[in-house]
Amino acid sequence: TIDTILHAMNEVGYTVDFNVLNSKYFGVPQNRERVFIVALRDDLIEPTEWNPVGNTMLSKAKRRLKEEGLRTFNFDWPEQSEVTKRLRDVLETQVDEKYYLSVDKTAKLVVELEAKTHAIDISTPNMLGHIDLKGHDAIKRVYSEEGQAPTLTTMGGGHREPKVAEEVRPVITPDRTDKRQNGRRFKDDGEEAFTCTAVDRHGVAIGEYPRYRIRKLTPRETMRLQGFPESATDSLYAEGFSDSRIYKFAGNAVTTTVIKALGEKLVAYLDERVAQ
Repeated sequence: TIDTILHAMNEVGYTVDFNVLNSKYFGVPQNRERVFIVALRDDLIEPTEWNPVGNTMLSKAKRRLKEEGLRTFNFDWPEQSEVTKRLRDVLETQVDEKYYLSVDKTAKLVVELEAKTHAIDISTPNMLGHIDLKGHDAIKRVYSEEGQAPTLTTMGGGHREPKVAEEVRPVITPDRTDKRQNGRRFKDDGEEAFTCTAVDRHGVAIGEYPRYRIRKLTPRETMRLQGFPESATDSLYAEGFSDSRIYKFAGNAVTTTVIKALGEKLVAYLDERVAQ
């Protein structure tokens, strides 16, 4: 497919380069790898050969296309080196109960996590205090025996909260028993969210093992994972779009921060052309 696309661009007068960019390196906590193609009109760029190294799928494709005589150049791709945001940074502070899983569904998913990563009896956790997931917000809390802050919260409330010892784990399609995507059901605390799609509704587990509250990400959080400003989500709600539609908008979108980074690199080529 990539061969067909790039050769077709050559045929209509464009010199090309392509790369795989991951959104997590562009200021959003989402693991999202996508192929990006940059094509400059032939009269705007001098062709240069690729010199791919390594044995990745990307380097293999570039070697193959180079042998086929594709007309190429070496774009100044933005750097991919640092993850600057965590999933907890984009979570809303107050979330409607409709996004949360039931106690039974939560327990089943935690057992799945236990089977893969722990050997702890979740029926008798080493905790003080109690939890009522269906009751008043004030008691949706579990306290550690060290007296640390509540590890399960849905809202701030009026309680004093010193050290917070809660995990924020990405969860793949928490409302589905059978997940469509391969891989882990839970990621580790601090890892990036799963890739947003128009179909799947990913979530988050908040708490401390083995006590979690698990919920779907809200539409606003999903839009944040794609780099959209708050005003964009506000406008969608103001226009009367449903949660389902907003999830689809976000899942079908391209991460805006990646496009911004590419645009800033492209401007340099335009500026150079104007200077000439």
